[in-house]
Amino acid sequence: MELIILFGVLFIALAMGVPVAFCLLAATVATALYMGTPMIAIAQQMGSDRCCQANANKSPLGAAWSPRAARA
Repeated sequence: MELIILFGVLFIALAMGVPVAFCLLAATVATALYMGTPMIAIAQQMGSDRCCQANANKSPLGAAWSPRAARA
């Protein structure tokens, strides 16, 4: 059911001529509300860079763009 809401809102918003970024935002918010996920949890996960730091150093390209590489 979550996928139906996610893609349904996305395609309806796109059909209405809404910019893609806002369509993605609306679809994500609608799905999160349906699932009962607190919005603050989504914001915290987006702002968290611990997952990005761990994955960035695993590939040569990611390591080059890592904030740790910039400090060295």
